[in-house]
Parts: sequence; structure tokens; C-alpha cells
Amino acid sequence: IHGRRIVVLGDMLELASYEKNGHEEVGECIVETEPHSVFLFGPRMKIAYEKARSAFWAKKISHFNEKKDIIAELKRSLEVGDIVLVKGSHGMKMEEVIDCIESLSDVKK
Repeated sequence: IHGRRIVVLGDMLELASYEKNGHEEVGECIVETEPHSVFLFGPRMKIAYEKARSAFWAKKISHFNEKKDIIAELKRSLEVGDIVLVKGSHGMKMEEVIDCIESLSDVKK
């Protein structure tokens, strides 16, 4: 694989009583996959952030309360060839992040 592996995750909203454990498991899985950087969005992803941050350098994992801040960081830091995984519940409207990435690919080719 050429390029950096970047993960952008939004809250999982449909977990009910499994919400805390589910987000903790996401934090553990992030560590295991060893991505270059991780951007987490939403109050529930703060749980995953707390779980994962001790295993990452501070600059590799970030938590955001505002999607616009993730988009700004992606615009600043994405490079040609980067591979970005974007995932979150439909209610988190992560397609806005995907739209940003797609618009950047037109500029950075």
C-alpha cells in the first residue's frame, strides 16, 4: 500500500446499552490496526479516544467536537496517495467528510 492510512470515525448511535463498551472496543481496534493518524468525531467517540490515546503518539490521534475542524485538518494534512477510511452512523453525516476528501483529490492530482 502506498500512502498513509488515515482513519476518520464518527459516533456509533445505535448501540443502546452497548454504547460505552462498543466505543471502547473501537479504541482497542484502532491501536491494533496501526494507522498513521486517527480523527475521531462526536461525544461518544471520546470514549474510543480515551481508550486508544495511551497507545498512540499524541499527534497521531485526535478527537473533534466539530466536523468542520476535522475537515480543516484533512484539507491541511492529506497528501496524494493517502488512504482514508471514513465511518460513522448515518446520523453523524460523515458523507460531508467524504465530500471534502473527494474535492481535495481533484485539486491535489
